[in-house]
Amino acid sequence: MGLFAIFWPLGKLDIPVPHSFRFSLPFMSAAGAVMGAPMLYGFLRRGGTKCLRLTPNGFEFGQGLSSSSGKWAQVKDITDRVPGQPTPSYSAIVVVMADGQTPTLAAGSYTPGGQALREMVRFYWQHPEHRAELTDGRALARLSSDGFKAE
Repeated sequence: MGLFAIFWPLGKLDIPVPHSFRFSLPFMSAAGAVMGAPMLYGFLRRGGTKCLRLTPNGFEFGQGLSSSSGKWAQVKDITDRVPGQPTPSYSAIVVVMADGQTPTLAAGSYTPGGQALREMVRFYWQHPEHRAELTDGRALARLSSDGFKAE
C-alpha cells in the first residue's frame, strides 16, 4: 500500500485504476500503510500479535500494539480476575503489581482456557529458585508434562 501511494501518483506503476478512484486510491493506500505499519512492527518484533516472555528477572506481556512488563519483586498476585471485578476473566492471566497496575494477557490461544499457562507464571513467581529453567528449555518441558502445581 505504501509503495502504491508513492509510485502511482508519480506515474511509475502500470496498474490500471478506475478513473473514479484516481485521487482517492493513493490516499486510502497511504492511510492503510500508516495504520498497518505499527501492526507489522509488533508482529515482526514479537513474532505474532501476542507474546508472553518470562525471564529470571521478570515478565513481558504483549498484545496487539501494547505491551507491559515488570519485575518479579513487584508482583503481588497472579490470578484470573481483575481486582474490583466480581467474576473471573476466562483464560486471562492477570498480574497484580505492587503499584496497582494489572497487566493482563488473554492466554486462551496458548493453552486451553489459559489455566496451564497461568499456573506456569504463578509457579515462577512463587519459586525463584526454579527461574533458571526459563533460560534453558526446562520450563517448556515442565509445561508440556503439566508439571506446575497451583499454590
